[in-house]
Amino acid sequence: MHHATFDTPEVSLHYVQQGSGPDIVWCPGGDQIGEEWAEQFDLFPDFRCTSFDPRGAGKTISHKPPPWPIATYADDLAALIREVCKPPVVVVGLSMGALIVQDMILSHPDLVRFGVAMGTSGSKAGFIHEWEGAEIRFREAGGTLPPDFALAHYALLMYPSEVLGDDALWEKCKPVVAAAYAERDGEMLAAQWQACLDYDGKDRLPGATRPLPV
Repeated sequence: MHHATFDTPEVSLHYVQQGSGPDIVWCPGGDQIGEEWAEQFDLFPDFRCTSFDPRGAGKTISHKPPPWPIATYADDLAALIREVCKPPVVVVGLSMGALIVQDMILSHPDLVRFGVAMGTSGSKAGFIHEWEGAEIRFREAGGTLPPDFALAHYALLMYPSEVLGDDALWEKCKPVVAAAYAERDGEMLAAQWQACLDYDGKDRLPGATRPLPV
């Protein structure tokens, strides 16, 4: 897996790339980094796989402070695709990454051949809206969580009961949660989560011109 940085006036975007062939671009969820798609990269040996650390996570450095709406993340990704891929590409995203995929299709359709959005929505509502809003307020007030409690707290958000109730699967997934949240920067978490909370694509998504299974 090749690690590199792509610079624009607004951001130094850390990205990873592996293989050769048609392009698949993988968009991480909130608080996640590009390297966490490594297993998926290995499953597509005949493709060139690319991912990145979104602003607020990993080694990417934003030269502009928050807020960073989902449109900003999509613009970052569009610039990266133009630089290191051969568009149009397939884009795949999970959670916050899925919102980025949706905005890519709506705002940069010329760069996208096909999109896959997992764990997504047109906007946040109900329990998840309250959960994320409370988390943002807690972090903005300087709140922190002990690493062992953070592990349990965020695992409930990330994984279904089938994973949490299976000893083998949980042991495999536990390091992913720990890496993301054991020492998570509260300000950066709040910035990413606010982007998700503010996202509303319900009125625009019916006009998508590229395939987008969810």
